[in-house]
Amino acid sequence: MPSVQMANRLVRVMQIGNDWVSRVRWAAIVGLTVYLLALLGWLLQREPQYVASLWPANAVAMALLLGRPRRDWPLGLLACAAGNLLLNMTIGNGPWTAAGYTAVNLFEVAVGASVVVRVAGQPVTLSNLRQTACFIFCAAMVVPALTALPGAAMASLLHGAEYWPAWRTWWVADSISVMIFAPLVLAARAEFGKLLANRRRGLEAVGLTVATLLVALATFSSSVFPLVYLTFPFLIAAGVRFGMFGVGLNAAVAAIAAVLLTISGAGPAGHDSGNLVGAILEVQVFLGVTVLAALAVTAMLQEHRLTIDKLAASESRFRELVEHASDAILVHDLEGNFVDVNYQACKSLGYEREELLALNVHDIEVDISAGAARGIWRELTEGAAVTIDGTHRRKDGSTFRVELRIGLQTHGARPMIVAMVRDVTDRRQVEEQLYQAKEAAEEASRAKSMFLANTSHELRTPLNAIIGYSELLEEDIRANKHDQYVPDLNRVKTAGHHLLDIITGILDLSKVEAGRMEVDIVPIDLPDLLTRVGAAVEPLARRNGNSLTVDCNPSVGEVWSDPIKLRQIMFNLLSNAAKFTRDGKIFLSVEIEVAGDDNWMKLAVRDTGIGIAPEKFDTVFDAFTQADNSSTRRFGGTGLGLAISRRYCELLNGTIEVESEPGKGAVFTVRLPAHRAGPAMAVI
Repeated sequence: MPSVQMANRLVRVMQIGNDWVSRVRWAAIVGLTVYLLALLGWLLQREPQYVASLWPANAVAMALLLGRPRRDWPLGLLACAAGNLLLNMTIGNGPWTAAGYTAVNLFEVAVGASVVVRVAGQPVTLSNLRQTACFIFCAAMVVPALTALPGAAMASLLHGAEYWPAWRTWWVADSISVMIFAPLVLAARAEFGKLLANRRRGLEAVGLTVATLLVALATFSSSVFPLVYLTFPFLIAAGVRFGMFGVGLNAAVAAIAAVLLTISGAGPAGHDSGNLVGAILEVQVFLGVTVLAALAVTAMLQEHRLTIDKLAASESRFRELVEHASDAILVHDLEGNFVDVNYQACKSLGYEREELLALNVHDIEVDISAGAARGIWRELTEGAAVTIDGTHRRKDGSTFRVELRIGLQTHGARPMIVAMVRDVTDRRQVEEQLYQAKEAAEEASRAKSMFLANTSHELRTPLNAIIGYSELLEEDIRANKHDQYVPDLNRVKTAGHHLLDIITGILDLSKVEAGRMEVDIVPIDLPDLLTRVGAAVEPLARRNGNSLTVDCNPSVGEVWSDPIKLRQIMFNLLSNAAKFTRDGKIFLSVEIEVAGDDNWMKLAVRDTGIGIAPEKFDTVFDAFTQADNSSTRRFGGTGLGLAISRRYCELLNGTIEVESEPGKGAVFTVRLPAHRAGPAMAVI
């Protein structure tokens, strides 16, 4: 635990915040690091070209910039310039020389970081092959080659070095340094904390680095050139175990050791060529090739590992979803042997997971026959998912109804059948109960309609007799000069007619519901029909102080429809308007609308009465219903008029709609076909 706590403290120290104090501290770290690494590069300089064999300062500065937001880059570049100027003062360069070298180094750092961000994106983690390749090509190849142009010119002017050899050595030194030191710094923050937190892993990293150093010292001290390739397996091992951080750390150790030994005249290159420039160039090329290969292999391994981690995480999430699914999930091969099940499957069937995996699908499935299975398989091979009903058997022998959604999937080279199973026992029971209730309701409705039809028919006979006898009695009383009894007989006759209208409405409604209503389509003189309907309703309208206006242009002429039902529809609507309007106005208007090849008659009844609330629109056309229950007491009526009107409109292939606001009247609009090919009798 103490080591873990110390590691956490060190990681917190390494993390730079976004406040000004933290940013200035970061800039100071950049400047000091550039100075020390530039001093190291100067110490590794070889005199013939006055160019360092390795120049890690620019590589590390570039990596430090890439690890921060771009708004911090100006401060970092300023610190980088300060570190370069301080180095030039340390080694005794003049002001102009110091300014020239500082400008060249700043150009490499700034341009390299900018190009990498633009091409590879941020953050630069080198965790995949694409970003690593972009980084190496831009930051380690192209930008150092461009920087070497003015750098070699300065070496040539100030020290008399040959231009192209100086350009080559500058480019190779900076290129190798970027490949070695930049990945080390970019990956340091993430990996360093892991190494400190895990002592065993940290010791492994230290041991591998020491082994790389010893191998580099041994091989680059030897005169046998092929032995230097022994460092490459250690770089690969470092990449496998510790990623880019491991490659950068071990490559830096090997590179510094190799250059120092070669400059001192040791090593296979120095012994073989006798030329220090050529010897160091051979070492640089070797380091560049091996480090480049190690970076590429490490990037591929990291990308592969990241892909595996994503797949594992995805599989884990999928497995968790499957385990917590509310439906049972069963996976079996083509022989029916279970290969995977979820928790709900075990729970619903009463088995432990191991017990269920040892069974075959035929051990739990009751209903599916061999023929049905072949049909299911045929649909599955055609790419379709199949939904079927079945019955499953539990471990205790009880059965339950299920709905199965079956699909075909391939696991590796093996086709598998995946079944999502839902227990539908309760749902089936509810559906059966609903079906039985529906059947009972429909039967009751049919019985009611038949009862009303028969009863209404039976009631009409005595009512006709009552009305007929009341009329005969009225005639006799008038003939015998007993006029005092006439009002009472009129009340009997009026009540009889009213009751007869009610019974006739019930009879008509029951006929429609029982499917016994006939429709007779004949030519109709529409203006004449509506005029006669208006004349019949006008006394009722006047009784309530209303005016009735029928607006039907004689040019409308003849239409095809059922005159009895059309008359009844309009009579009901006008009667309703007269009933629910006091001292107002009632309008009946007619239009002929053309829709394609069809003509429709639009009949609208408007009134200025009490109106209807919008929430009552759905029920106003129901039988025995009025917009307000209190209307029955205030205005009378049975609520059959609108119900019959809607049924008649539907029989005539038309519609009826209502628009209204309480206190502002109502508009009932009827749309019916206006023209037919000819008269016809239809039984609906």
